[in-house]
Amino acid sequence: MKREKRIVLGTRAVLAALILTGCARPRMAAPSGLAAGSEILEVADRGLAYGMLADESFRLGPFRIAEVDRKWEWSSSWSISGFSKDRTTGGYKFQFVNGKSTLVGKCATEQKETKVEFGPVRSDEYFAKLGCSCEAARRAATLIIASTGQAYAGTLTTSDGKYTVTSVHVTEGGGSRDAPAGYRAEGDGPLGAVDVLRPGRVWLKKGLDEGERAETSCLFAGLMLYLSPQNP
Repeated sequence: MKREKRIVLGTRAVLAALILTGCARPRMAAPSGLAAGSEILEVADRGLAYGMLADESFRLGPFRIAEVDRKWEWSSSWSISGFSKDRTTGGYKFQFVNGKSTLVGKCATEQKETKVEFGPVRSDEYFAKLGCSCEAARRAATLIIASTGQAYAGTLTTSDGKYTVTSVHVTEGGGSRDAPAGYRAEGDGPLGAVDVLRPGRVWLKKGLDEGERAETSCLFAGLMLYLSPQNP
């Protein structure tokens, strides 16, 4: 995750894309099995700027994402099973405010670099693994997603269950994109899905208890905040 370069280019890149396209930004298509009868959390008050000097706070339905810190570096006290500290390159953290309670979200990337040389020209290709945790005094939830080519898959674990996560590449109107438009999580049935294309939104299975609802939404917020080289 090359954060230093993206801090400078973030706002300009988004504005340039809007000007050049002259139309609304794409959105992830509503996921099958969740679109009908699910709880939809829309994003509000999310600006275009991102990076260490930007205020990246926004609202996600009844929740608030605040104090996004892209200077945070993982430490020996932070760990996720299946995530290698030896290849961790950096991260970010945020506050996920749910009424009077707050979850602390922390995410970091594990990167593998493959160098491909073409005569005098060398290109670096990166395949990232993203690990996130959302923690409170008595609850903890984790998410790990790894990329293999254009597909992304992983595991989301809450205090109440464990779910498989897969990337979604279909956008509204039947289009598709190489980089993920979002992700969905399911176990015996669908748990939820997140649209990571700005501004973003979340679908949640109705009937989740308050703790799992907040933990899932917090981890999905971590995915929204990830600044992938392929999917700003």
